[in-house]
Amino acid sequence: MDETLDAVILPGWMEEREAIHFLCDHCVFRPRLNAAQARAIWFGYHRRTIEICASPQQPQAPGAVPLDGAAPPAAQFLAAIGATTDVTGVVAAGPRGLLAYQFGVTVDRAHEHGALRSTWAERCLVVDRPRSSLVIKRDGDSLFFDVPHAEHLLTLSPEGALSIDQVPGYVMVVPFGSGLVLKAGYHRAYAYLSARPGPREPFVAAMTKIVPGEILDAPLRGQLEADRPPLVGDFLNPALALAVRTHRQRYRFKITATMQALPWSAE
Repeated sequence: MDETLDAVILPGWMEEREAIHFLCDHCVFRPRLNAAQARAIWFGYHRRTIEICASPQQPQAPGAVPLDGAAPPAAQFLAAIGATTDVTGVVAAGPRGLLAYQFGVTVDRAHEHGALRSTWAERCLVVDRPRSSLVIKRDGDSLFFDVPHAEHLLTLSPEGALSIDQVPGYVMVVPFGSGLVLKAGYHRAYAYLSARPGPREPFVAAMTKIVPGEILDAPLRGQLEADRPPLVGDFLNPALALAVRTHRQRYRFKITATMQALPWSAE
């Protein structure tokens, strides 16, 4: 398996330290970049980003858009997930105008979505994600096991059951400020926007009410609330988007547990 992947990043929207770290440690350059070279790349894209921000482009206003032919899959999706989730409905939303808070996509992964034969509604409203058997290794008090991708969570129920759960597999948007933030589904959005010929079906997403915690902190919050925020369409703008090769990563859980004997009055 190739140890590198094609990716597209938005260096100008990243913080300087984040961009330098990503370019130096996650990207493949021959010869490898040093911090000064990485900063020069970041600075060029950051300057162009500021220039484009001088011509404000209002993000898409939140709200449901008529789904046309995607409506039956939307109804099936809502019936399948039930009423226990934070999903409030399904909308058709042009991905180009959605607010972006993630500044990198893996092109190889996007191509996998683009090559599927299913409708775009079926690709966007995934309910059941494939599961893999875990190969568990133990070393002392620690357990190790790999998962196929990073979208896994470790949860502990009140009854004491420990489980590894995947985050929902459907595209999600959430109202924020005067626009809609693409909460999940960046690879599918990129695949949709870069498809040729362009899809005739709408891009659909589940509307959720829970805002990702990381966008509530400065400076990302300030970027998203600006007159010209980062947009998903920026990934297709050659003035803002940088094509790179990145190191392929594996994702591993390490769980370490120890029993402690504490005084009865201890918190």
